[in-house]
Amino acid sequence: MNLSMKLHSRVKWAAIPALALLPASGALAQDHGSPATPVMAGGTFIFFLLVVVAIYVYTALAVQTIAEKTNTENPWLAWIPIANIILLLNIANKPIWWIVLFLIPLVNIIPIILV
Repeated sequence: MNLSMKLHSRVKWAAIPALALLPASGALAQDHGSPATPVMAGGTFIFFLLVVVAIYVYTALAVQTIAEKTNTENPWLAWIPIANIILLLNIANKPIWWIVLFLIPLVNIIPIILV
């Protein structure tokens, strides 16, 4: 076999996977011409941001109310992210060093249930 026949054979075998991916090329293409895409992404982000803020406010109000009913000092600590864990530990009469357990992934499930 001469060089051109070897090259032709290799090109033919290399073209088969490329032809197999040809129908998927339309699905993999990015559409930069659609003006609604950034608006939808921004709207989705704002929606999820509002949901997260609503959950945070509800949780902070609940912890603050529990702290007031149990006469725990400084119930306003429920609004500060790490301080609210310390407040929960004070309400549950657990040692402060348990905050370390809250920061370890998968281990934190047990202290959360206990508190």
